[in-house]
Amino acid sequence: MQAQSNIGHGFSGVSEEIITENYSGDVLEDMETVVKIILEKSGLEIEPKPFERINAVLLERMKRL
Repeated sequence: MQAQSNIGHGFSGVSEEIITENYSGDVLEDMETVVKIILEKSGLEIEPKPFERINAVLLERMKRL
């Protein structure tokens, strides 16, 4: 409900079931590939597990709030 409120972004949440019904690939694997391509194109180091690095950065920044 919050996402659809006047202060939200207007989109509904998506369940794993909806994703698997509408996407035949492996979402996490494909997202990892996209992240690697973005890092490569940006001239940044490609890490073996980019989502772990992203999570670490986000957690560190949230601690500062």
